[in-house]
Amino acid sequence: MKRKTKLEDPISIKDVLPSVFKGLNIEGKMGDLKIIRLWDNFLKDSLKPALSKKLQEYTFVHRIDRERDLVIGVRSAVMANELQFLKPMLEKKFFELLEDYDLPHIRAILFELRT
Repeated sequence: MKRKTKLEDPISIKDVLPSVFKGLNIEGKMGDLKIIRLWDNFLKDSLKPALSKKLQEYTFVHRIDRERDLVIGVRSAVMANELQFLKPMLEKKFFELLEDYDLPHIRAILFELRT
C-alpha cells in the first residue's frame, strides 16, 4: 500500500519564535540576570568601602529561587550571622536600586552558608 503525503505550506519562523520565547520565559530570565549582575555593582557603589570590600570577599550571588528570593552565598558562618543584622538595610537599598532600573521584583534577600 502506497502512503500518501500531504503537502503543507511552510510555517514562517517569525510566527513560531514568539511562542517559543514566551514558553522559555527569556525576558524573565534576562531580567533575573540583570538583577544578579546588579548585586555586584550595588556592593561596589552603594555601600561604604570597608563594608563593600568585606561583602565582595565573603559573598556571591547564588541564584534567584522560585519564590523570587535573591539567594546570596556566604563563605563564612561569622559573616552570615553578621549579615542577618545588616539585612534590612541591604534589602531597602537594593530594592530601591531595582526600582530605579525598572527590574523585576525580588521578595527578599536570603543568605546561605556556602563554600
